[in-house]
Amino acid sequence: MDLILSDPRLRIDSFLHDVDVITVQGGGVSESFTRIVNGWKAATADPTTADLEGNIFAAITTGDPGRVEAAMTAAAVATITRSKIRERIARGVLPALRTAYAESASGNFSTVAATFDEAAGRLTACASATDVTAEAERIVALSTKERAGWMDAAVIAAELDALLAALVNAANLAGIATTDSSGGPLTGSLIALATDPGASHRRRVFEAWESRGRCGRWAALLALGVTLRAADLAAFEPYRECKPLEVRQQRAGMGVRQVTIDPEDQDYQPVSPDSDTPAATARANAEVAAFERAGKRKAPAATK
Repeated sequence: MDLILSDPRLRIDSFLHDVDVITVQGGGVSESFTRIVNGWKAATADPTTADLEGNIFAAITTGDPGRVEAAMTAAAVATITRSKIRERIARGVLPALRTAYAESASGNFSTVAATFDEAAGRLTACASATDVTAEAERIVALSTKERAGWMDAAVIAAELDALLAALVNAANLAGIATTDSSGGPLTGSLIALATDPGASHRRRVFEAWESRGRCGRWAALLALGVTLRAADLAAFEPYRECKPLEVRQQRAGMGVRQVTIDPEDQDYQPVSPDSDTPAATARANAEVAAFERAGKRKAPAATK
């Protein structure tokens, strides 16, 4: 098992790191969240030996036996391992942190989304003005404005890649899953978070998402007519995965051939109940075999 998943203390560290990423993007947290974080840090902070001995010395200089005893006791307690206690406490602290963060989750997502949308708008403008996927040697023939758009596009695409990571992080903290139980990406959720595919061909959208050309997935998606935009968290729905391709048997003359059908095509027609079944295929194959046998028979000899 992943160590982070099995140890609640490491899960707290991971959660707090993700929140820090959001705050760097301009997000915020509630006072209750801050109090819990400060308390957790106090519970997991270990004073150094120098600090403990310094406290004892300071107590001695006061001449107060009570303060000396308290400093000595604190030093003795600090040598006791607190690992098991912290592990048990962490199991309660983690859900408390999540509950406290929930007060800020929607607002933080909106903050990141606004930054993403602004960058997406700039890249869309570049792609409208010129072919952002053009090879470098072709830009010499472009106008000054087109060349500027071509050069800016690569920078903005990299910016969008970073903002997508922040957007996904904000969505995760708001309770939207973008990975499956094995840690693999839920591509449909990622697409829905960052784009509006509209009526674009579903399979082409998934293929464009994996594009590694100039300006990456963003240019490929724009070429399909996909709108780049951050999702509305309240109305979020994952983009449906593609239906599996179908392989059908079709007659070709006196033979049978296999053809691949995409259920996502606009002109797709589902299989009729009495065609492309095993029985129908067997009948077609039997007809072909009978025809071939008939062609191999010799003609009868002429009678004299």
